[in-house]
Amino acid sequence: MGRRGLQAFLMFLSLGAMTFGGLTAVLGAVSVEGVVTAPASLDSELRYYAVWYVMAGVLVLRAVRRIEAETTLIRIVGAALFAGGCVRLLSILSAGAPHAVYLWLMGGELVLPLVMVPWQAAVSGRAGSATP
Repeated sequence: MGRRGLQAFLMFLSLGAMTFGGLTAVLGAVSVEGVVTAPASLDSELRYYAVWYVMAGVLVLRAVRRIEAETTLIRIVGAALFAGGCVRLLSILSAGAPHAVYLWLMGGELVLPLVMVPWQAAVSGRAGSATP
């Protein structure tokens, strides 16, 4: 699980964020599984948040080339992913269980940072120890 593997993993993650964030920005609330119509305010808010998802993907994709030096960005993205999983859990507690797709997403959001952050730290540490 070296540098190339981390780069491929983060590229996949960023392309997913840009793709699905972009779809939600264009399609709005109907991009959510099971939603046929939504109030205009909810649709507007969801589209707005979707752009942040796209931009997070852009930042991660931009970091892939210099992954050893992007510790802060990877930690911030990892924290945001984990926080997103936590608020999905809060939603389950307050509104009930969503479609299974969102339960899988929540699982990934809670687990991926636990893999991604230490992996990047290891790659960064190896790069630092290779420097004379």
